Amino acid sequence: MTTPINTSLFKKHRLKETQKLLWISLLGVFLGACSSNESTPSESLFNSGQCSRNLNSGSYANTITTEESYCSSPISYVSGETITGKATFQARIVDTSASPTEGLLGPGTAQAIKYAEIIVEDSQGNRVQCAETDSSGSFSFVVPQSVDSLKLRVMARANNSYIKTSVKVCPENESVYSLNTTFSTDGSSTKDIGTVNASATGDLLGGAFNIYNQVLEANSYLRSKVSNCSSTYQGCTDFSVAPKSNIYWEKGFNPNLYFTSDSSATSSFYIPTLNRLFILGGVNGDVNSSDTDHFDNSVILHEYGHFLENQYYTSDSPGGFHSGTSLIDPRLAWSEGWGNFIQGAILNTPY
Repeated sequence: MTTPINTSLFKKHRLKETQKLLWISLLGVFLGACSSNESTPSESLFNSGQCSRNLNSGSYANTITTEESYCSSPISYVSGETITGKATFQARIVDTSASPTEGLLGPGTAQAIKYAEIIVEDSQGNRVQCAETDSSGSFSFVVPQSVDSLKLRVMARANNSYIKTSVKVCPENESVYSLNTTFSTDGSSTKDIGTVNASATGDLLGGAFNIYNQVLEANSYLRSKVSNCSSTYQGCTDFSVAPKSNIYWEKGFNPNLYFTSDSSATSSFYIPTLNRLFILGGVNGDVNSSDTDHFDNSVILHEYGHFLENQYYTSDSPGGFHSGTSLIDPRLAWSEGWGNFIQGAILNTPY
């Protein structure tokens, strides 16, 4: 970038570098922390960044579009065919036995894509149905009988009482990840199109849905703990579902390149003043030997913890780059301690 970036404008975190931070039981701080004094970065910060898909030479100002409208209203048909099926994703398993150098093992058991938006389109791209998956990843909806091929899109986003989030490719085009398949009606009353799965290898679509699933797990955990906290703590906000989060991730892409030309800076981070989360997808297309975070649930939840902290309460953390090997502002311990605490609590593990 032509103008040096002030790294205090955004928070960076590498959980693996801060394993020795004191774990602090910060629920009280989460419920009423001090106000933030962080500066607000300009949207122009994105102008020299570029999506790894090189959209329109990476000019943020020229390529920004609005996110596709949410498919929220199911369409009624007098007669039609009921389509059923299931949506799943796979995540690679984190090897915790190779400390201090963690790594990824093979894909784990397929998991349900829960409460996610479904869009059904005809061959011209017109929406013919809207739906959502249920708690088991299953779906059922009615479409008009036609010889036309239909496209099913299971979106890596939701806007309901369980989860509000969108997992997107990059800020340049606001494109939401989707798991797609095509099918046709056959004249029967019900047709099962089987299971569609987002893979943990290859196109790595399972990475986007794993990020989505961690946000869902965080919301489920908070509902189980503080959905009625006002009855115990005066002034506590009863939790139902967190406001929408916008999360950017791409296979093999280091999101730090949006803000700095230093390719050695690799991390996932949350920018409170832009209210965006960025998850590390790799470096220069490498997802095998470079650091990645799309299957590192500890890091994803840590950054989402910063989002929750910023949405519901505030932090006096100065932000900026930080690691566990430096003498740093002690106020960072509160915010980073909270991030470490909440991810460990949700995952129910000290790792």
